[in-house]
Amino acid sequence: RYPGRFDTLITEQEFWNDKVDKNKAFVALIDLLKYMKGLGLKNIISNKDLKISTYFGVLNRLTNISESEVAKTVIENTDRIYQHCYGTAETNSTHDPADAYNDCKAKMAVWLPVKKAMGREIQSPEIVPIFSAEGKKFYSINGLEIEYYAGDWMQAHKTLDAFEDAARDEIKGYNDPALLTGFNYYEYMYLDYYLSRADNATQPKQPVNTTQPKQPVNTTQPKQPVNTTQPKQPVNTTQPKV
Repeated sequence: RYPGRFDTLITEQEFWNDKVDKNKAFVALIDLLKYMKGLGLKNIISNKDLKISTYFGVLNRLTNISESEVAKTVIENTDRIYQHCYGTAETNSTHDPADAYNDCKAKMAVWLPVKKAMGREIQSPEIVPIFSAEGKKFYSINGLEIEYYAGDWMQAHKTLDAFEDAARDEIKGYNDPALLTGFNYYEYMYLDYYLSRADNATQPKQPVNTTQPKQPVNTTQPKQPVNTTQPKQPVNTTQPKV
């Protein structure tokens, strides 16, 4: 039904939350990423290898290796890293996005120097911060009790532009386009509610997934020339009138 639409295999194996052995769980994640790569799956239209991606939360909960070593091992085995940058869950509806930006900066301060030292500057792997659009109002009207983040702020500002502009400014020290690729959000259901369905909200001007490159306009196809060599058919003026 959707030929050629899939370009990524992704795993969310949260070893940092493992209750038994986080070190062993991290090894299992790396083994899984190697297995996914070894499948050799390709997009059926482009024939390009599917990207191997992982969701990532916390780098510093292992006891046997440093967070820099964690970053290096993951970088060696992925094409794209979706880095959790939610900040701290709030108990009121005025979540300050600066909390998410600071969370993002702290994690980028580990990933990007390691990546650069490995000579992996040019999007290999891509590192995509994920911000959370969860908010209090959505959960309240649906009778849910759960942690929430920047959804209410996004609704108040009616656009993702303000959020992303502030994020770029806040993390600009690490926002080298050769190292950091776009932003993403958890999740589209919340964005739809806070930016589209909620009262007085508007659709964001920029697309949600900013990691997808725009398709270039094909300007190389020459226009078909008008045929000016074909002679006009002469009017027959020799035919006598009846």
